[in-house]
Amino acid sequence: MQNRTVMLGLGYAGLLPFYGFLAGAWLLADWPGAVSVQGFVMYSLGILCFLGGTIWGRVQSVEEPLMARLLISNGVVLFAVTAVLTAKVWLAAVA
Repeated sequence: MQNRTVMLGLGYAGLLPFYGFLAGAWLLADWPGAVSVQGFVMYSLGILCFLGGTIWGRVQSVEEPLMARLLISNGVVLFAVTAVLTAKVWLAAVA
């Protein structure tokens, strides 16, 4: 198998949980719908972390590393993780 074929297969396979959780959040009510929303958020966070990791790989492959890209990739992931971990507490405090 060629690398491109594997990459496309994995990319499309990665859309299945994304759309599955999205459909569950849209179609299910009460507890199953809430679990689907949490699954969607966590899967999206995992994808964001994966994309941040790909930036590391790309920066390491160049001769002169771009420090700003490394810091921004980490900053975005840390912000997203913090937002996911504190969103419910913040919403509960406001409501």
